Amino acid sequence: MFDTLRFRNYAAIALLIFGKLFGIVGLAVGAGSRILGGTCLVLSGALLAGVVALTIGVMKARAEEENAQKKVLRQMMKEGTLKQFMRDIEAENRARAALEDGHEPAPARQTAFS
Repeated sequence: MFDTLRFRNYAAIALLIFGKLFGIVGLAVGAGSRILGGTCLVLSGALLAGVVALTIGVMKARAEEENAQKKVLRQMMKEGTLKQFMRDIEAENRARAALEDGHEPAPARQTAFS
């Protein structure tokens, strides 16, 4: 599955590196040619502004995902399905551990109160 947030993080890192490189080049070249040095520094600033914009966008998207997950958990708690979901996960973990140990998993016991 393609993770756009991870891609945005990698793009921000690449832009940050290029922005820093243009900044260093701009300072080095600026001693000899003010126009070329200034151009490199302006490009560096633009790239760093892009990094800030990407980073803020990723932070907002992650906050939205987290809020959506919290909303789902609240809904599951309200409906009473969270405990059953947790029991299902525990049963899967026990079954996986039993298979790794070479034992057959015990059948899940259901009662009227579970």
